[in-house]
Amino acid sequence: IADKWEDVAFNMSGYRPNATFVQGALQVAPRIPQTLTPSAGDPPTADQPFYRDIHFGPNTLQNTLFYGYANYDSISTEAIADDSLYSEPKRVTLEWRPGPEGYVRWSWEGTLIQEIDAETLGRYGSTPARLIPTEPMYLIM
Repeated sequence: IADKWEDVAFNMSGYRPNATFVQGALQVAPRIPQTLTPSAGDPPTADQPFYRDIHFGPNTLQNTLFYGYANYDSISTEAIADDSLYSEPKRVTLEWRPGPEGYVRWSWEGTLIQEIDAETLGRYGSTPARLIPTEPMYLIM
């Protein structure tokens, strides 16, 4: 994966246009104040941090093309994948521990893609701290 990562032609999200990737995303509500959310295509900055303390794995970038809709935020990442994704079985893992000490962690073949913990969902401006969701969810694969 590393050799493909170093020589890709990057577009706005950091990937070549036809790159294969594995994505992990968590949608949360209520949204943080819009003043803290970058415009689509722009990376987070000190003035517009989006969410702090997101743990990224190697060869993983934050998805800067989609930060959510009017009623929720989408915290998502993209991990570059090699062509074996199409020819060999792969293990994708989702670890989910709800509540105030919780986290959501995505891994691919034992390597971290993204981890969002309760601290990441803390207070942002007028938006109160949120918990790692405890209600039923779904997984799209």
